[in-house]
Amino acid sequence: MNSYELNRYHYSAAINACAKSGMWANALHFFNVMAENKTEVDAITFNALISACESGSKWEIALQLFNAMDEGRMNCNTVTFSAAISACEKCREWENALQLLSAMELSETQINAIAYNAIISACGKGCKWEQALLICNVMIRCQVQLDTHTCSAAISACGKGNEWRKAFQLLRMMLQSNVVPNTITFNAAISACKRGDEWDNTLQLFTVMTRNKVWSNAITYNAAISVCEKTGTWETVLQLTRVMTQELVESSSVVVAAAVSACKKVGAWKDVLQICFPMKQTKVELCATLLNSAISTCEKARQWQKASQLITSMAQTHVKSDRITCSAEISICEKGREWEKALQFLRLMMQVRLEPRAVEFSAAVGACETDTEWERASQLLGLMAQKKVAVDRVNCMSAISNCCARWE
Repeated sequence: MNSYELNRYHYSAAINACAKSGMWANALHFFNVMAENKTEVDAITFNALISACESGSKWEIALQLFNAMDEGRMNCNTVTFSAAISACEKCREWENALQLLSAMELSETQINAIAYNAIISACGKGCKWEQALLICNVMIRCQVQLDTHTCSAAISACGKGNEWRKAFQLLRMMLQSNVVPNTITFNAAISACKRGDEWDNTLQLFTVMTRNKVWSNAITYNAAISVCEKTGTWETVLQLTRVMTQELVESSSVVVAAAVSACKKVGAWKDVLQICFPMKQTKVELCATLLNSAISTCEKARQWQKASQLITSMAQTHVKSDRITCSAEISICEKGREWEKALQFLRLMMQVRLEPRAVEFSAAVGACETDTEWERASQLLGLMAQKKVAVDRVNCMSAISNCCARWE
């Protein structure tokens, strides 16, 4: 078998392949083999290796490699700097990113949009909105075109620094400069307004997105619905929730909670069912609080059967019933004169150590208001006395009414 000597081109190709595949550890392995074999390492190899570290978010190793190039007096070009800056950006190392930018300026290396964008993004992640805007101004002065990514990163930086006005100004500048904002841009601006409690501006941005046919994702809807919930515009919450369902936008627990709360406020029991039942096929986790609110909505609308379906859904999805659920269940049984179920739920409460209160006993007594179940109503009164639950006038009158009906 013929043996071939591996040279720097072979290793560089392998390291470059690892960089593109995000396999930074393998790239470092080949670099160490080159050092052991005393194979010459050039700038191209270092660039590929730094790019591999960038993809693996290994900013410390990326900087070590960058310093090794500097010490070896290798030519650090735009690709080298951009890869090192991007590695710092991914790990929120905005100070190191700015130091690298200064080094680029001192070495008179051409700074491209990729490097600027990475620095602005790093400043944003570090809540350094002043530095982010400063870099934007530098780009304009150096006649480097601001693109959608640049402006989105700067708007995000302003939002994290609670500077919603600055975020608004940047968005306005984008529109005036014919830089097309995308979903990420609008979401960053909406988040900035939300942090500043600027509810009207948040909804205004959502309207602008719709008018400009910019796709709204789950983050957009979550922000808009959260704002509507806080301002009490329940009809808008329901409208947005319906649009999400129509456009098959994945929901979240925040959206569902707001939507169910809105339904409860306006008595929209049909919407409650449309929201809760599809949740079994989504990643949103059903909880007792959500279902209790939905059950209450149906109960107030006198939709006893639908409320029972929600209760059944709780059991099927293994959501644990709490005191509120049990109380609602017994109340529904009272309305439907289903005394057997009412007593069953009452026993269930005692089994799980949820001591029934007067309101649960009253509902159970009410469920027993039939010609044949007067004895059970009387037994419930006795049980109330045994458990030292205050027997009110309603309980007594209900039991007496049953007894009178029996004697007649």
